[in-house]
Formats: sequence, C-alpha cells, structure tokens
Amino acid sequence: MLVLKRIFNNKNSLFKGALCVRNNFSTDIFHSIDDWNNPKLWKNKFPSEDIKDIYFFADNILSYQYGVLNEDIVMLNPEDSSIEKVASSIDEWFSIITSDSVTYLYCDILEEWENKNGRVLLGERLIPSLPFILGGDYSLDNFVKCTEVEAMDYYSQFAKKLHNLQDGSRVSLKFEE
Repeated sequence: MLVLKRIFNNKNSLFKGALCVRNNFSTDIFHSIDDWNNPKLWKNKFPSEDIKDIYFFADNILSYQYGVLNEDIVMLNPEDSSIEKVASSIDEWFSIITSDSVTYLYCDILEEWENKNGRVLLGERLIPSLPFILGGDYSLDNFVKCTEVEAMDYYSQFAKKLHNLQDGSRVSLKFEE
C-alpha cells in the first residue's frame, strides 16, 4: 500500500475531476487514503465482508470505488456492493480507464452536469435520485450533488436492502423525511 501512496501523492483529481485519487491530505469534505479506508467512515455500512479487505485508492464521479484486493485492482459498485476485478496491476488499470473513460469514469455525465449546473468540487459526487440498479437512468435530471461520504451513506442503504436478493426480485422504495 505504501507504493500506492507514493504513486498518487499530491494528486487529487484526474480526467477533469471525473476520477478522484486519494492521497495523504484530508479536509472537511475530502478524505485522505487512510481516512477513506477507515471502516468507521463508510465501509462498515456496506453488507459485503470483502469490502473491509480492499484498500481503496480512487473513485469516480458516481462513487464507484477502485481498490486493491489480493494484488488485483477491483471496482466496487456501491449500489449493490458487488466487486469486479478490473486489472492485475495499477498500470493495466490506468490503461483500461484511460481507454474507456466514459464507462469507467463517467466523464460525459460530469461534463454535461458542469455545463448545466456548475462545477463539482473535490470531495463532491453525483448520485442518482433513482438508483440505476432500480431502473434509474443516466439523464441529468436523475442526478443530485452531495459530499463523498453522503454518497456512500446513500448507496449503503440500497446495498443493504439488495444484498443477497435474487436477480428479478421485487423491491419497493419507501421515502422518509
């Protein structure tokens, strides 16, 4: 993990803000790599036990997390807490996300949002009002801006409810104030 800290030290955002890379610096709304991996911040709110074993070093504008698990680079889908292997090394991962930044970083959504609504700052993320996993779409009308921790808190609620459900299971949303 020390190698990751050295590689990304003093860098926060790449791809015009679509990729947040963790470093050793924290503010009120942006969390360092060590703070971000503290289970009490957000990890323990997710149902997957595997999350605690992943060292997350980056995330995209929609809060999909990139981390190291057993020497592989994996991606956490925060809506259902599923984990997918993306690459076998940092170099391979960077090559993959660079070659397909729309799929892995949602650069197009960020650009559209900022053109219509203004900048998304370091420590802020976009989240879907209706999660994609429940049929939400990728239109700008479906997104709201929040802090990075608020995003993970939001997603954890769905991940807990959807954990271990069979594909095609019926779910209902209950909105509370």
